[in-house]
Formats: sequence, C-alpha cells, structure tokens
Amino acid sequence: MGQEIFRDMVEGASVGFFALDQRGVFIYLNRALAELFGYGVEELLGKSALELLVHPDDREAVKGEAKRLIRGELPLSLVSFRALKRDGTEFHGEALLWRVKRGETFLFVGNLLDITERVATLRKLNKIRELGRNAILLRDIRGVAKAVVNAVHEVLGVSTCGVWVVRGKELVRIAHIFDESELRLPLDGEKGIIAQTVREKRPIYVPDTEKEPRYLRGKVASRSEFCVPLMVRGEVLGALNAEKEEVDGFSETDRELVESMAAIAAIALENAIQFERERKMLEQLKLINDLALRTAALRTPEELYRGVVELIAQRSGYHSVGLFTVEGEEVVLRAIAGDLAGSVHPGFRQSIDTGILGHVVCTKRTYVAPDVTKDPYFVPGYKVEKTLSELCVPIKAGDQVIGLLDIQSREPNAFGEADVDAAEAISRWISVELEKAKLYAQLKRALENTAATLARVVEIRDPYTAGHQRRVAALSAAIAEEMGLPPERKEAVRLAALLHDLGKIAVPAEVLNKPGRLEELEMRFVRKHPWAGFEVLKDIPFPYPVADIVLQHHERLDGSGYPQGLKGEEIMLEARILAVADVVEAMCSHRPYRPPHRLEEVLAELERGKGRLYDPRVVEACLRLFREKGFRFPSPSSP
Repeated sequence: MGQEIFRDMVEGASVGFFALDQRGVFIYLNRALAELFGYGVEELLGKSALELLVHPDDREAVKGEAKRLIRGELPLSLVSFRALKRDGTEFHGEALLWRVKRGETFLFVGNLLDITERVATLRKLNKIRELGRNAILLRDIRGVAKAVVNAVHEVLGVSTCGVWVVRGKELVRIAHIFDESELRLPLDGEKGIIAQTVREKRPIYVPDTEKEPRYLRGKVASRSEFCVPLMVRGEVLGALNAEKEEVDGFSETDRELVESMAAIAAIALENAIQFERERKMLEQLKLINDLALRTAALRTPEELYRGVVELIAQRSGYHSVGLFTVEGEEVVLRAIAGDLAGSVHPGFRQSIDTGILGHVVCTKRTYVAPDVTKDPYFVPGYKVEKTLSELCVPIKAGDQVIGLLDIQSREPNAFGEADVDAAEAISRWISVELEKAKLYAQLKRALENTAATLARVVEIRDPYTAGHQRRVAALSAAIAEEMGLPPERKEAVRLAALLHDLGKIAVPAEVLNKPGRLEELEMRFVRKHPWAGFEVLKDIPFPYPVADIVLQHHERLDGSGYPQGLKGEEIMLEARILAVADVVEAMCSHRPYRPPHRLEEVLAELERGKGRLYDPRVVEACLRLFREKGFRFPSPSSP
C-alpha cells in the first residue's frame, strides 16, 4: 500500500524522477522527466542518460560525481550541467543523486529540475555585482555611465538604454548603447518620461509607449520604457532609461534589476563627480600657485593682467578669458586670451549698465550664466558668436569694484562650484597684487624723486658736469637693454647711474671746480667719491644693489681701477656697464680744461680698452648703439 502511494506521488509529480543502473542506463523515469527532454518514457528506458541527455562538454564532470558516489566519498551529490533536449536545444539542469544498494549491485536514484531561469537570474546578479565592483572604481563620469548602459544591455537585452545627468535646467545624455552623441532635453518639458522621472524622483514604467502621450519617440521603435532616477541622499543626479521593442517588455524581475543597477550607477556617478570636483579643485589651486610664481616679478598692472589671462586660458582651454577695469561709467578690456584674442583687443569698452559685466559691477557679486542664450543680462558685447556660458567675478578694493575677471566657454553649463571658487580666489589675489603694484609704483616714484634730488645736489656743487648723471643713466639703460638684461637689472643700472657721482659732495669744491689738471693729492680726494657715495646710499632701501654698483663704477677689468682694485668677474656687470657709459659721456662732454672729443675718437678709445679696461660685451653693445642704431644723448633740457 505504501509503495503504491509513493509510486503514485512520483508518477504524478511535476519534478523529474529517475533510477539508473551502475552503467548510467535508465531503468525507471517518470513522465515529467521524459517530457522535460521531449521524449516518451518508453523511448528513454534502457538508454544511457549520460550519452543521450548531457551536453558533451559536461559529461566528464557528471561522471566524476558518479564515481565519488560509487566510492562512498559522498552520501549524495548535487550535479549541475547543460542538458540536451530531443530537438537539440539546451537548458540548465540540476540533478540530486544518491546511491541505493541492491543485493550485490547498486542503483543511482535522483530527481532533476530545469534551473535555466535560476541560472539566468544568477548570471544577471553576477553581472550586477561585477558592475558594482568595476563602476565604483571608475573615476570618469562618462566611463561610469558607459559601463552601466552596457551592463543593462547585456543583462536585459534592451533595444536602447541611456544615462542622463542633470545640468542646470537640462538633462544631458552622457552615455548610450549605440550612439555616442550628446543629447539634451529640457528638464521642465511637457513631454518626456525621463524628465518626469527626474522631477518626480520616482521610477516610471510605460508598458505600451503608443498609449502614452508623454512618450518622446527616438530613433529606435520601442514599445515599452522603464526609467529610474539616479539618486544619492535624496538628490537626483540624473536618470537611467531603458526601452524594449515588445509591449510590456519589462517583467517585475527586470524592473527590480534595473533599479538595482540604477542604485549602483548613482553611487558610482556621485563618486566620479566628487573625484572630478576634487581633481578640478587641485588643478585650480595649482593654477593659482603658478600664477603667483609666474607673475611674482611683474611690476606693472598691464604685465599682471596679461600674465593672469594667458595662464588661465592656457591651463583651462576656455573660449575667452578677459580682464576688465572699471573706469567711470565704462568697463575697459585690459587683457584677453583664448580663441577670441585675435578678434578682440585691449581697449574694448562697454557701458557700465550693460550686460553681465555691468550686472556684476552693480551687484558686486559673482555671476554665472549656464546658458547665455537664455540669460536676461547677456549681451554679445564682443560681437563674436559661439559663447554659450559665462562666469564673471568682481575684483574689489575694499567694497569697491575696480575690475572684472570674465571667463567664457563654448559649452553650456561649463562652470561648476570649483570653477567659481577658483575664479574668486584668483580675483582676490589680483586685488592684492594690484595693491602691491600700486605701492611699488609709489615707492618707485619716491626713490626716483630721491635720486633726482641727490643728483641735483651734485650738480649744484659741480656745475660744469650738470646733466652728466642723467645722460649716463640714459646710455647705461640703453646698453642694458641692448644686452638683453631683464627689466629689474636695467632699472638697477639706470638708478645707479643717476647717483653714481653722489660721493663728490665729499670732494672739496675747489678741487671739483679746478680748471686745470689735478695734482696727485687732489686726485686722492676724487678717488674717494665712490666710497662716499656708497656710505650715503647703503642704508636707503632700494630694491636693487644701487650702493654696490656706485661703489664699483670706477673699477677696471685689469685691476687698475679704484677704490678696491677689483678685477674681471669680481666687478658687477651693472658696474661694468656704468663704467663704459660714464667714460663715453665724459669724453663727449665739454670740460673747463678741454673741449669735447669727437664721437668716433671716443668709440675708438673704447675699442682700444676693450678686454683690458672694459667688458668686451658692454663695449660691443655700446658701439652698436652709436654706429648702427643712432643713439644720441638727451639734450640738457630733457627731463
């Protein structure tokens, strides 16, 4: 009675049951098993299960499990393999086998399930786990998005799939299965499931797109759509949208899988966005540091303006980087770099009540225009197209706007928080540098006035050499320029030349004004004037070694000069320049004890002393100035 009940249960079961002899031949199977493979029961009895129903590539694995059962290594075995139906199609089977003793021999008894759907689901889950592992490690926003759409396509076989991100008032498609182009949709549009999903922060399923009036038809003829918002901590970053060609193509399981992948995508995108933001901040900090290093030696506002815009444009690749100053009722372009540099030039003016520039001057606050075509303040001031977004930052002195840093891009929504922070930091730095330049200019004027006053003191005591120091300064600066010295060294030579004879105030007036040749004792007084000048100048805070140049201007290469008898490279280059200019001007000028020498006589004297008394490079530069470039000393009335 019990055996009959058990047989009835097995025969009526939906699960396949079987018994095999030790050779793997069917000695029993129920109808469910036979139908699973597309056979009748009688067709399988007496046949080898392994040879007929198991995929050739999996037979060795099944044999191995059977041998372990025979050896008693396992009480039972759960074997997964690819099974073959009568028509040649495959499915994934899972058999539970155990060994039953029968006299001197034994049987294999078991049941078999079709686990194809379970295997497919596991593969999908594994793909999702793989996506999670890989996407979290990606640092590129588009790379994350592309990995997500590829995973959705592989797992669900969708006809189309894309990742969209929120940028301002738009949705931008940054990845798609087949199309690499970037598409844009209005976030507040009346149509579009994607925009609605983002606005409402919830998944939306459209079983039949032809019955959905909000559906926007694309290039692929899809009949069902499922869209999931990409959310992190309650904020929507964008949306993951998938479509299929068949009506109601997304099962509940499919939708759950898409939502799982959307959750992974949101976290990975947030990480990539944060990484990009931090990378950009580091780049901006490096830019500010490089600006400070590269412009540290710039002394004029114009040099500072050019240095700033050129470096920003070089590093960022923006369409235009301009620096304006506020002058009365206008803003004036002082420097520009980028694509527009060839079309717009410094000096461009715009009314203070016009455009984004005027708005920033009025409000004294930074302004970002994500899309200038929709911005109420934007006017095409340069009359050049292609600008799509703009960032304008005020440059302030206290509470007053004295200038503007204006950056334009060909891309909409080009400026994020990092860009704004960096531009504002650069603006503050420019303000400080301009104040420093202003103070430097004031100091320079004060030193110039001091030098001019001291030079006049010498001229009062030695009227025969009136204008000598100014003319020597003019020639010294010209020689330094001809030799290619940097501006600060040229300025040092010029300032020292204006003061080089200051020490003559310590020389008795009767010696300075003596019309004839000086005696040896009188010459000793004169030779002390470099020391006297040095003592007066050494404690004045010049930005250059003016006192040392003055001290050495009568030294000669061969050591025959005074007051220290320095030789060759022991003498500062600036002093060697001043020495040549001093000799040339003195010989070209009238003195009480002699008439002026002709210029060619003076230049010939220079050539004779070249390499012995005077630096050859300085002499050559001086000769070029007079013989090739027509240098002439300024007239006595010149300032």
